[in-house]
Amino acid sequence: MLENKVRMKYIGIIYDCTLIGTKHKNKQVLINDHKDLNNLIQEMDKKTKGSH
Repeated sequence: MLENKVRMKYIGIIYDCTLIGTKHKNKQVLINDHKDLNNLIQEMDKKTKGSH
């Protein structure tokens, strides 16, 4: 069975990650560092709060 899961390694620790967000958007984002990840999360949070 295919699932929307990814494993990432950061500073020697492996993290099991799950795709978040809506399924109808197929936009992929390259995250190079912690700053990029924080910016993406903030952007997603703004979009989610704006839609309610």
